[in-house]
This record gives sequence, C-alpha cells and structure tokens, in this order.
Amino acid sequence: MHRRDFLKCLGAVGVGASLLKPNPAAAAPPLETGPRLLFDSWSTQVLDQQASTNYPPNFAPHGSMTQSGRRISTILSSLESYGEQMGGEIKGGYNISFTQGATIDSNLLKGIQVYISLTRYQGTSFAYQNQELQALHDFVHDQGGGILLHTNHGPPPNNASDDYTQNDKALAQKFGITLEPYFVTYTTRYKSEYMKMNVTKPSPKLNRFFDSDFQYISNRASTIASHDSCIITPTQKPYAILAEFPKGATVFNRSLIGPKAIPLKNSGLSKCFAILVPYGKGNVIVAGNSGMLSNYGSIGQSTGLIPMENNLMFFLNCVSYLAGYFEIPKPGFGPSGPYLPC
Repeated sequence: MHRRDFLKCLGAVGVGASLLKPNPAAAAPPLETGPRLLFDSWSTQVLDQQASTNYPPNFAPHGSMTQSGRRISTILSSLESYGEQMGGEIKGGYNISFTQGATIDSNLLKGIQVYISLTRYQGTSFAYQNQELQALHDFVHDQGGGILLHTNHGPPPNNASDDYTQNDKALAQKFGITLEPYFVTYTTRYKSEYMKMNVTKPSPKLNRFFDSDFQYISNRASTIASHDSCIITPTQKPYAILAEFPKGATVFNRSLIGPKAIPLKNSGLSKCFAILVPYGKGNVIVAGNSGMLSNYGSIGQSTGLIPMENNLMFFLNCVSYLAGYFEIPKPGFGPSGPYLPC
C-alpha cells in the first residue's frame, strides 16, 4: 500500500490519537540520475566544513572554524556510498550540491528532492529572506519536496546571546513548528553527558498505528545521541514524534524559567526532540541538534557525535525517507530503489 492511501493514528512515541497521513514523496527521480540533495551553505556545520571561503563580506569567522573539510565529511561521504547502493541501477547515487550563498528560489530548488539545513548561523547576515521562506514553503507544499532541518540549542547558562534557534525559527514556523530558545541537556549527579534517545519504532501492540514506510526511519537506528537541543513544539496537526528527550533531561532559559536548570518533565514544555510533519504534498523533519552529525573528534562548533548511538543511520534514513527511497532492505543488503506502490 502506498503511503498516500491510508490514515494512521499517532501520538507521543506511538501513544495518542493525532491523525497522520504521510505524503507520497515527490516523484522518484530518473534512475540514471539519482536523488538530488541541496545543503544550505549558511548552516553552521557546512560553514565549518568549508572554512572561510563562503562567508559574507566583512564577516569574521568563528575562532574554531578552522577544520576545513573535516566537520561533516562523514555524512557527505556516507551519502555518496549509501546512495550508490540504491537498487544497484542508479548511477552516482545521491547528487549533493550546496547553495553557495545564492538566494534560495524556485530555480535553485528545481529538480531537488531534499533541502538540508544544519542550523542557520546566527546574525542578520544569515537570516532567511521572506522570498526564500516562501520558496521553501512552496517547494514542500506544492512540489512535494522534503526538508530536513537539524536546528540547535537556545542560550546556554554561560552565554545568554548564544541562541542557535535564531534564524531557524522562521523556517520551522512556515510548517507549523515552533522552535523555543531553551537549552535542553542531560546532567547526571557527577557530570554532563550526551542525551540518549529512542527513535520511535512501533511495538507489535501498536502496529496498527503505523505503516511500513514510517518504520523506515528507525530501521537500524534504534537510538540517537545529542549533547543539547532547543524545544521543538508542533503547533498544528498532523505530526509524528520521531524521538523524545530522555528521562532526566533538564531545561534552562534564564529569562523564562530563572537562573537554574529545572527537570524538563516538570516544565510543561514539549518533550519532542525530532518530529515529522506532512505538509501539503511534501514532508518536513526537524531535529533538535546538528552537532550530532559532525565528525568525531572535531570541536567547532561543538564536539562531533556522528558515531555515537545510531546518529549516522538516522540521518541517512531521514534523507532517504524524504527523497522517497524508503523500502526496508533484507539484512545484509543495501537500500533498495524508489518506492513503488503495490
């Protein structure tokens, strides 16, 4: 059954009654070309990857942006090799391109299946223009495109101005998602650790709420890890929660809840770390942190976590799902070709 042909009920981690009707992905690309992915060059992880060559005029790069080619090379090379496995008949696998600071419009998005942003850098120089937001809205709503947004944390305790939701908010809001500038993390009695979160996967008891397409996102990706996050609040239905913050997570915002972090469970705030939102003809996935995709050992903007838990597989699954390549392969085989309805 194609995912356009059913309705399913889904709530927080599979419990609840919000109706979800996932959208069919945009028409599968010709087999001779493969899916086209567009990375946003103004996002922090890409800026770190490409060093200072793509910064706006008169912009002083962050002091730790010195590891050119080593920030997200793992996910880029993995996309290349992973894409080449798809069906064995797609030449070149995923086709990766970057905005290179160009204005995002219908021409730039033409032929693209998935737009990927890994946290827009702070400041007005990097803010989305209104026409760019409208182009991305139309890309999803009218053209059936997919957006993968890995945003980041609000102001941490030691830096009130370090709000990485600043420019992502406007994009998320276009799709009924509010990014709230809180700093969510996980702290034990002895030290701060990364948050380990379960990726939503149907249990046998709840299989009637899910379809095989949705299960693809958790395929070989049962857990993910992140040092921190903002708060992601869906403001309209339908949506599906892909991951929730763990028990023991704490939340901080000096101006909103005071000078100390408090348990997230007592805050009344959303527990979503990652969500899927069907919108118009397309789909949007928003996750709470982009550093989780950065190379292990890299430190700017933050310590990379790509090999922790199943972060890499989760990313590949999200991209493939949004691009329309989401049939779960047999163990030992690579991902299959474009999804074809029964």
